[in-house]
Amino acid sequence: MEMINKQHIHFLITGSIAALANLIVRHILSMYFSFNIAVTLAYIFGMLTAFVLMKFFVFKSYSSNTKIEFARFVVVNILSGILVILASNAAVMLISLFSVM
Repeated sequence: MEMINKQHIHFLITGSIAALANLIVRHILSMYFSFNIAVTLAYIFGMLTAFVLMKFFVFKSYSSNTKIEFARFVVVNILSGILVILASNAAVMLISLFSVM
């Protein structure tokens, strides 16, 4: 079994920071936008935060082709974003159902 190394710790920390940024931004945006728009905008903010943190603090990519790295990152995150929106709406529906009972 492989030991946890410094890169794993940095990945966990930067991923947590990006997720926290997403949640905070979503909470703030929910005061001004519909739920779906707030979730979508916060997801984009969290994705950008994750890309920057991962690039410079975890993987330390010195590639001169940041555009290609970012494009790949975006494609994966678009698919994940669709799942986030679906799961968020499902959670809201479930909470609504249980609060009525």
